Amino acid sequence: MSSYSTLALTSFHQAPLKHNCAQAVAYGAGRADLLEYLGSCGRGNAEGGICGALYAAKLIAGSDSAAAAIHGDFVLQCESATCKKFKDGTKISCPDCVRIAADLLEAKIS
Repeated sequence: MSSYSTLALTSFHQAPLKHNCAQAVAYGAGRADLLEYLGSCGRGNAEGGICGALYAAKLIAGSDSAAAAIHGDFVLQCESATCKKFKDGTKISCPDCVRIAADLLEAKIS
């Protein structure tokens, strides 16, 4: 587990911060400037219905190629990019999505 994912998971639905998945990834990456913007991106509400954790990682990635690589690697590990698929019976939990997205982000921008 990366330092981004460790920090992200300490804030994901955990008091006192209780961040959603997108906010947790931003928090883990040290991007507090995005927390308000990402406040509505949890629970399948990110653009296009993609996982909020993935959405935040792609937003923070810094380039289209890094975002595309994160997206592809996330789908390889999670079998989907959409939150609805996770809620409809895959074996990937929301905390797993936060961890994976944060790990991929840290690997791409470090």
